[in-house]
Amino acid sequence: MHNLAQPGEGVGLLAAQSIGEPSTQMTLNTFHLAGRGEANVTLGIPRLRELVMVASDQIKTPSMILPMHPSFTRSKVEEVAKSLLPVPLKDVVVDITVTETLARDSSNIRVRQYELQIQLAKREQLKDMNTSFQVVRSLLVARFLYKLLGSLKRVLLGQAVKESDSLIVEQPANENADQSLSSTTNKKKTSKEDDSNEAKEKRKRLDDVTYEEDEEEVKLSSRSSEAPEDSDDSMVIENEEEKLAAVEEQTLIDTLKAKYTFFDELKFKNSCFQLTLCVPVHQPKLLLVSMVEQLLSKISINPVHNVTNAFVNEQKNGDETKLTLQTSGSNIKGIWNKRLAGVAMNKIYSNDIQAVLRTYGVEAARNALIQEVKNVFGVYGISVDPRHLSLIGDYMTYEGNLRALNRISMTSNPSPFLQMSFETTMSFLCDAALGGKFDSLQSPSSRIVLGLPVHVGTGAFEILHPLTDAKKKQ
Repeated sequence: MHNLAQPGEGVGLLAAQSIGEPSTQMTLNTFHLAGRGEANVTLGIPRLRELVMVASDQIKTPSMILPMHPSFTRSKVEEVAKSLLPVPLKDVVVDITVTETLARDSSNIRVRQYELQIQLAKREQLKDMNTSFQVVRSLLVARFLYKLLGSLKRVLLGQAVKESDSLIVEQPANENADQSLSSTTNKKKTSKEDDSNEAKEKRKRLDDVTYEEDEEEVKLSSRSSEAPEDSDDSMVIENEEEKLAAVEEQTLIDTLKAKYTFFDELKFKNSCFQLTLCVPVHQPKLLLVSMVEQLLSKISINPVHNVTNAFVNEQKNGDETKLTLQTSGSNIKGIWNKRLAGVAMNKIYSNDIQAVLRTYGVEAARNALIQEVKNVFGVYGISVDPRHLSLIGDYMTYEGNLRALNRISMTSNPSPFLQMSFETTMSFLCDAALGGKFDSLQSPSSRIVLGLPVHVGTGAFEILHPLTDAKKKQ
């Protein structure tokens, strides 16, 4: 008679020990350079925590492995990798021009009018860079314009704060010397407090603007791959997607005009981004060119969202060498939509378990989880029996999603005593008492709490004594 485990064997306890004991031999903070050194992969205790204890949806170093077709040479694979690399927005800009004039606004107030012109590359050149005019336009409006206006607001507000600090209010001279001495004494008593309050108020005003800009994130979907390549550089609306993009763009512009009073006009003409700003005359001159160049260098065009790098790896299997692409960042559906030549779409692998769960389902997530735990231990030369890892994978995914091994996931366990024995005893105890919960005393933890034999090992069965022989002897 063959069986996977002996009757009554504590398989859950053995599986926990199989991971817990080897983890004590790993370092607390390890980063490993995978492949040729370009990819940074989290290992050790932090990675094990991501996988088992947290089941994180935002892992520190996500990556994908894209198997390539055997017929593709290394040069072709490198071309595919190049098509995934981000393009800095400054690389698609040909020229930046700023014109400053004195004018009057709608209220007949004298203002400095700045006209910023950013000349973009031609559509053919953008196509060679694996991007399109529609993508560049979306980034300029949704990210560049938003960040530029926020930076200008902080600059103008900072200048206003400096001007208010520089104002000195002189007290009129007093005829009585005693009164003058008394007022001077009162000033000295309150000067430190006033300075402290003014400094706090100034920091608060600047911080409010900074937090406001950092917390708000403008998201404008870039519909780049389907953008038509027309000979006319102006935006031509030919389908529903572009109509929707134009509506979103106009809505964003209207919102920014209401928020930033110095924002006057924005338009595109002949692949040229034209922005008009109106600043009061009493404000100092703005150095727009350096600010624009700095912002353009920080914004990149990603052919695939969340993928920031790609490089070629060689995997040797005996005498056979297979070429694969390894990416920094994970976006399986983005790779599908990109339709990269030579990539085996049905064999894409990601170390982001949550991404695998959303894309391929719970069984694929279970297999990926087991493989990732193996990889963590494999770096240290530690081998764990696959049956233990399989049991842990089954327990973490049997509900149809990825269940972390922490107290938050314990809330779905039907045994209150098991919850209390894990963590936050008082919290689970109060919840069980207020909810009138019932414990069937089937779990080992709940039986240990009450001093009962555990249903594991010899406690899994009872021994019956043959009473018939005893009666005969009597």
